[in-house]
Amino acid sequence: GPLSTKQLRAVGTNEDKTQVILYDNHYKWFQRISRGVYDITEQGRIELGNYNDLVNYYMGLLPENIEYL
Repeated sequence: GPLSTKQLRAVGTNEDKTQVILYDNHYKWFQRISRGVYDITEQGRIELGNYNDLVNYYMGLLPENIEYL
């Protein structure tokens, strides 16, 4: 679901690059929901299907108590 850059950094994304990656959005995987809040696009979901092992690994690292917007 949609997450703020602050929430993403809290779960371990790169503090310096998170905002830039989402803002630049070279592969059109993200959409801006509101200031500092992003969600994944349908295209991003399709593309992530090519990386199931990687997605499952990183999903396993997320804390259970993360609050989605």
